Amino acid sequence: MQYRNITKDALIGFAVGDALGVPVEFLSRQEVREIHLTDMLGNEFHLPFKSSWSKLIPSGSWSDDTSMLIAGMDSIIRNNYINYQDIMQSFCNWWDLGYYCSLDMPFGLGGIVSEALQRFQNGCPALECGGSEFYDNGNGALMRILPFSLYAIKTNMTESNTADLIAKASSITHAHDISKMSCFIYTEFLRNIILGLEKRIAFENLLKINYNHYFSDEAIKAHEKILNPDFLAISDTEISEDNGYVVASLESVLYSILTSNNYKTAVLKAINMGYDTDTIGGITGSIAGILYGYETIPKKWLYALRKRADLEELANQFEKLFEV
Repeated sequence: MQYRNITKDALIGFAVGDALGVPVEFLSRQEVREIHLTDMLGNEFHLPFKSSWSKLIPSGSWSDDTSMLIAGMDSIIRNNYINYQDIMQSFCNWWDLGYYCSLDMPFGLGGIVSEALQRFQNGCPALECGGSEFYDNGNGALMRILPFSLYAIKTNMTESNTADLIAKASSITHAHDISKMSCFIYTEFLRNIILGLEKRIAFENLLKINYNHYFSDEAIKAHEKILNPDFLAISDTEISEDNGYVVASLESVLYSILTSNNYKTAVLKAINMGYDTDTIGGITGSIAGILYGYETIPKKWLYALRKRADLEELANQFEKLFEV
């Protein structure tokens, strides 16, 4: 069997989806769909719409989503284990010093993550930095959870140990059970895809997990639409418009994967859900990258992606951690 660099598939899949979604971030579902997005766009083009980044950011630029993801991945590589203090310092180095950026400066820091970084810089231990109120359930943990998910999968962690690891990885910025559970669901779906299961079987396996072992009733109730067999049969009009709430993001991601048959279609479907388009484009892209492979990502998107060689080298280094 030919070797596949799963980390490369996932990381480049994520970064491409992120960069594709940046120019239309915070536009409504209707506004995004009226654009008929098919290419990487940026401020070098005369764009017929106005968004937060359309006049500021050049095409192919990935945002805070990929920056924080690779900051976490780089920390794991450097330490050869998960050091939460070092990971939080790496996040601070991204925002304060401009490390891990697609451009020469960072952009896109969310309010909940900003508050967590401030707590860390004020001396709070990393695992106590995340907001724990209901309104702290933005998608900032889900968007950067990939390296922790891959770590759990590649080290063959049990379901229980995975739930514990992912809860801690979420907690450094998002400590509410809802965020932890969304990250865990993503991880277990990704595990099933990496094991080679057909995507609908991968989804059906999510329904068999006893979430009561790991999460509160509140968190389980928040995910009841996703954890329902009828989720496969709903229309996209029934998918919550993603306003940055982590469960809405996860709904958009899983729906886009389950109702498409290739990388391009999945990522465009996710971005056309509107609003937090870089995040849902990136997360969908990470799954689709593994499901369909790096080689299926449209070449024109790959060529436009900034610092692609650096991202690929980071993926190679992460893969080497798990070589027998």
